[in-house]
Amino acid sequence: MLSTINDGLPFVEEWKKGATEKEKQLIAENEEKGFLIDINIELDDMNEGLSIKRLQVKNNKFVYFFLVECIRTKEITKIIHYWVKLSSIKKGWVNDFNIIILRYVLRKYFKLSQIFQIHSNHVTSVDFSPNGTQIVSTSRDNTIRIWDINLGKEAQVLIGHSSSVNDAHFSPDGNIIASCSDDNTIRLWDTRSWKEIKQLEGHFNCVKSVQFSPNGKNIASGSLDGTVRIWDVKSGQELKLLITDDSDEMHCVQFSPDGRLICGASSENITIWDVESREIMAEWEENSGDIQKIQFFPDCSSMVICSDEIIRIWDLMSITKKKELKALRSVEDIINDVKFFPDDQHTIVSCSNTGSIQLWDVKLGVEIQKLKYLKQIIGVTISPDGNTLVSCAADGTIQLWETLWKSSYKRNHQIDLLLHQLSSFFDV
Repeated sequence: MLSTINDGLPFVEEWKKGATEKEKQLIAENEEKGFLIDINIELDDMNEGLSIKRLQVKNNKFVYFFLVECIRTKEITKIIHYWVKLSSIKKGWVNDFNIIILRYVLRKYFKLSQIFQIHSNHVTSVDFSPNGTQIVSTSRDNTIRIWDINLGKEAQVLIGHSSSVNDAHFSPDGNIIASCSDDNTIRLWDTRSWKEIKQLEGHFNCVKSVQFSPNGKNIASGSLDGTVRIWDVKSGQELKLLITDDSDEMHCVQFSPDGRLICGASSENITIWDVESREIMAEWEENSGDIQKIQFFPDCSSMVICSDEIIRIWDLMSITKKKELKALRSVEDIINDVKFFPDDQHTIVSCSNTGSIQLWDVKLGVEIQKLKYLKQIIGVTISPDGNTLVSCAADGTIQLWETLWKSSYKRNHQIDLLLHQLSSFFDV
């Protein structure tokens, strides 16, 4: 009898082990469904829409043309609802469906998270620190303010400019902030001591735009005195003076991502210089309205220009020949700013005078999502991980918009790793 019992023990242990594994699997599936249900609840609170026209999975012979014109939130909700029901099925097209939901609906669908009353006047610009933990904002109240994202409160106020502060950016290493003002100066601030370390003088009219070079060694500035100037960060000395034939008032400057070119924009004209030679490589007039902002494509192949209610994409591969590739027309008022998502050649975000923030797929030429605020939106920036948008408004506030992914999954590291692994499946 004892021998029989002993002979049966391994089978009991094996049965217990199998039962334990099934329990673990059941718990994991229930947790996953719980996360999906939380997402469904989040979607019920949102009023914005989504329009994605075509998605393609590389590792499959099929091209999925669903998610066509998903303009209403309830349609997104239905998709998530069916995803919840099918989440336990682990084969066939459902896996591809899961991947597409993870990649497109959750990653690129934003909702308003917080509003902060920071300035006492019109906010003119916002920018993320390279590590994504801080925001720098500028205002017509003559101040620069640093906001701590994790703590959700103001960290520092930088005072020094005697007039409206128009623009400010962190250096690529995050150690310096460069700001510019209507007081005709550019100022450099140490981000450890929060003290002013240099004042760059040379412009004789309002400085409207400032930007670090990709290597952080130089700064470009654009002024209403009609010049673009390049400065050495270490010495504070002016290195180069760039002037157009018409000496137009420059209110926007941008280095190309490779640092070889610099673009300056006036109200109606675009000028591109070679940084090393100072030679004008291209120059043209923009006839669609006042130019607000310019942005190079990450691969330097094209440029995005926003003017009035139109976003235009210009080819730069043959830089001497003006060639428009695409125009994105918004029904909104004047578009004030445009930015590319990090490591993404196809998705941009823009903001307008009507308080709208729009996400666009520039490859397909379609609007992905529209967010709405009550007041005029002046500028917008994107966190380094692409999960948070920060916008600034004429009422002295900044707004944080988080992806549905971040708000629902920010504590689930395993899901984030899964999405990272799946990202290679998509032509984006």
